[in-house]
Amino acid sequence: MSAMTPNQAIEWVAELFDEEPGNLSETSAREDIVMWDSMGMLLLMGELDSDFDVQLEEEQLANLQSIGDLFTLLRGQGVITD
Repeated sequence: MSAMTPNQAIEWVAELFDEEPGNLSETSAREDIVMWDSMGMLLLMGELDSDFDVQLEEEQLANLQSIGDLFTLLRGQGVITD
């Protein structure tokens, strides 16, 4: 998969966590996304690897508290382009 716009990234996250894209934004907190639990984190890790060849360090994963935190990391990897 090639680079995404922020809107495409919201749709990707929504599909991953079985949410409605309209209910999510960069300010959405991890704790407010039901499927973003420990199993959801494993799913996220797998999808980042398979879709974008991105592997996150344990510390990076621990610091993900919102979609915005995730997007900051993905922008740094060139996955999201504004």
